[in-house]
Amino acid sequence: MNDSGYRKRKRGKKREIEMREVVNAIFYILGAGCSWRMMPHDLPACLTVYSYFQRWQRKGIWQKIHSVLRCLRRATPEQLRQLEGPDVEPSAGIIDSQTPFGSA
Repeated sequence: MNDSGYRKRKRGKKREIEMREVVNAIFYILGAGCSWRMMPHDLPACLTVYSYFQRWQRKGIWQKIHSVLRCLRRATPEQLRQLEGPDVEPSAGIIDSQTPFGSA
């Protein structure tokens, strides 16, 4: 996911940490299976990440993410392209450049 996918805040105090880093830290904990306090120091503070995780869990955000991912997993490539916008046709093609130019 690129940075442009995140909504920008319109009011209030500017965040001191990036939400992308918070999500990366949560995924690190889930993937590594370690405790919150064993997070690497290059990620945001463990209490900050944990508070976001709890808040999102109370609001049901993780459940919504799982529901969307389950739906996307069952979707066909054509259905996924329709979700992207009105242009249903693929916009890219593959050209095989391995074809030999001459035979021996």
